[in-house]
Amino acid sequence: MPTVRDATQADCPSISRVLCACYHWFGDNDVLSPEIAAELVTQCGSVEYVRKLMSSVVTFVAEQDRLVVGTATVKENELNTLYVDPTCHRKGIGRMLFDEAAQAIAAGGFDEMFLGTGASTSIRFYEAMGMRRSGDKIVESGPCKGWTIAVYSKPLKRAT
Repeated sequence: MPTVRDATQADCPSISRVLCACYHWFGDNDVLSPEIAAELVTQCGSVEYVRKLMSSVVTFVAEQDRLVVGTATVKENELNTLYVDPTCHRKGIGRMLFDEAAQAIAAGGFDEMFLGTGASTSIRFYEAMGMRRSGDKIVESGPCKGWTIAVYSKPLKRAT
């Protein structure tokens, strides 16, 4: 049975492995061009990148059989990232990570959560989690700079 916990610095190599697997999957499944997927692996898939990211966000990992198979990051009331190793899709791991992120956002005193996505494959998942499209925004940096991505939001009950 998968479990979700707070990530530690010791998880950085495992998180990097999950990110790279997802970026490759995006390129192999026409979610992104192979060139953009390769650029994401280079820019956002390194252990150093993960360490830097973890210094500015709350990070969770999902484990199955003591192996990190997913990760999610939260900053204030935004779900920044949610990735599940493609070999573990459709096993409830994304839902577990999403729920943990929503709880963390509510515990931070927020009554609404947001996320942005450009991956068409994730839209049905986020909508199944109760997210509703609330607008668009332009990506300001990174390999996808200039892209228009969908913004989703969901009301939350504040933690008491």
